[in-house]
Amino acid sequence: MRAYHFIAEKWAKEALKKKRLKVSNINTLNDPFELHVGFSKPNSLLRNTFRDWKEEISKEFGILCFSKNWHNPLLWSHYAEKHTGCALGFEIQDDKATKIIYSKNRPLFKWTEMPSDPILRQNFLDKLFKTKFVSWKYEEEYRLVYKLNTLDYEGGFYFQEFDNNLVLKEVITGCNSQMSDEEFLSLMDGYTKITAIKSRMDVKKYSIVRDIEKVWNINN
Repeated sequence: MRAYHFIAEKWAKEALKKKRLKVSNINTLNDPFELHVGFSKPNSLLRNTFRDWKEEISKEFGILCFSKNWHNPLLWSHYAEKHTGCALGFEIQDDKATKIIYSKNRPLFKWTEMPSDPILRQNFLDKLFKTKFVSWKYEEEYRLVYKLNTLDYEGGFYFQEFDNNLVLKEVITGCNSQMSDEEFLSLMDGYTKITAIKSRMDVKKYSIVRDIEKVWNINN
């Protein structure tokens, strides 16, 4: 499947140069409800226990976030530095991607303590990873979830290198990008079978589309 990772121009240039993406820590995601639950019988002890468990999970797992399409103006505004950044289009394996389910209700924690059964815990964790509030639906999000100890670590951050499950296929600039054609195309040095696209605003709809005069298929 094709999925798009939105990123500021500065970090897009670094990602393309080093052929890797920074993996987000759970505690730094922009939704404070990530991996949070609703409690059927809330009490302070249980909430504290769950908070400690989430902290443990955040030290073990990281996330790469993608959208199914790159045409929504909100995605560019929120995640690509107000349309000055880039959308990087990757081919990723369907069975490796977690499709987000959008819900009006938080996943309900039905136990009096964290379950000890490893399968039950993992199933519950999987549900938390793929559930978000329905108002995020516009993102059409897919995720890749990583064990942090499998990633490269540098400068306090974790990185996933481009690989067989993260194959770069498209690089798209925002409609407010100030990069020249020459600078933009230079970012593709060392890549093959990749499409470079400069975007523009659609003349009729609220949509970001390709500038048909600024599309390059790079096969060298």
